[in-house]
Amino acid sequence: MWRPPGPLATLFDERVDAFVFGWGSFSHLLSLEAQRRALRAVRQRWPRAVVLISFLRGSDPPRSPSPGERWVRGATRWLLSPFDREREGSPDRSRQFFPHAGFVRPLSEDEFRATAAEAGFQVAVYQGHPYGAALLV
Repeated sequence: MWRPPGPLATLFDERVDAFVFGWGSFSHLLSLEAQRRALRAVRQRWPRAVVLISFLRGSDPPRSPSPGERWVRGATRWLLSPFDREREGSPDRSRQFFPHAGFVRPLSEDEFRATAAEAGFQVAVYQGHPYGAALLV
């Protein structure tokens, strides 16, 4: 099994009781597949660890964007278009740019619950407002 160099190597030797994706960091994984892979990796490496996770929420259902939001979304698509061409399939249109947070991929509640279940987690606690937060077991 691959092991990271330096002080992180000890994480592969020790039991981990909890894993935290804090301060919305999960939303900075810019594709749904990257978010899925991250949760699957945690479940595979530390199967007994609970996960405390916070993320930016997308609309359920999506609301109509304002003219300014449409402009920002268009600029975001243009900036990220080189990355979309590198991946197979259709571009991920759910990514957004926020001046205070950078590029993010918000999740709707349904997407989040499905992603957690696919990784083998149960959502023990879920809070949707103002940000998404959950405890996965």
